[in-house]
Amino acid sequence: MGNLTLIMNFIGSLVPVLFPDKGFQPKRLVAVLLVIGALALCIHFLGLESTEALVDLSEDVIELTEE
Repeated sequence: MGNLTLIMNFIGSLVPVLFPDKGFQPKRLVAVLLVIGALALCIHFLGLESTEALVDLSEDVIELTEE
């Protein structure tokens, strides 16, 4: 398990968006993969334009909840 953590920390240093602070966080990786999968399914079933509109609406909802 130690080698896996070491490898993931090295990869994390290359990809700071997925692994902030150069540390491997499995929950964050799983969340990113789930979001990518959900977007791929939305694009496949709804089309690119509908998915783009859905993402824009989601951003608006997030902004409203942060205020």
